[in-house]
Amino acid sequence: MRWMESMYPSIRDYLSKVSFEKWARAYCTRKIYQMMTTNILESLNAVLKESRDLPVAALLDSIRQILQNWFYDRRKIACCMRTVLTSWAEGELRIQHQNSRSFTVNAINDVEFQVIDGRKQFIVRLDCKSCTCRVWDLDEIPCAHALDVLRGRNMNTYSFVS
Repeated sequence: MRWMESMYPSIRDYLSKVSFEKWARAYCTRKIYQMMTTNILESLNAVLKESRDLPVAALLDSIRQILQNWFYDRRKIACCMRTVLTSWAEGELRIQHQNSRSFTVNAINDVEFQVIDGRKQFIVRLDCKSCTCRVWDLDEIPCAHALDVLRGRNMNTYSFVS
C-alpha cells in the first residue's frame, strides 16, 4: 500500500470508498482462479476487429465460428492431456509442493490441523478444503500447508483439488 501511495497519493481514499471485494483478491467472494483481467470488451474487440462492420446476421455467424474454433482447439488439447489437471493447475500444484517441505503439522482433530511455518500458524480444514492462508480457498488448489497435511496422512492430493 505504501508503494501505491507513493505513486498515487489519493489511492487510499479511493480504495477505502470501494469495497474490499472489488480490489483485494483475498476478499473476493467469486472464484477467479488467479485470473486478473482488464475490460472483457477490450478482448472481444480485438477478436472481432474485422467482423465489427458486418451486418448483424453475419456478425453473429462470425462470433459463432470464432467460438466453434476455440472450443474445437481446446477439445483437441484436452484429448491429448496426460494429467488429471490442466498444465496450469499442475504447475501451481508443483509450486505448492516445493513450498511445503518444512512445516510442523499438529492434528487438532480428524479434519483440522495446525500448520506452523516459522513464526506463522495456519489452520487447515480438510472437510472444507480451506486454509487460513486463503490460497486454497481462492484457487481451489491445495496450498503448501494443506499439501504437508495430505502428505503426512498419505492422502491423494488430486481428490482435494476442486
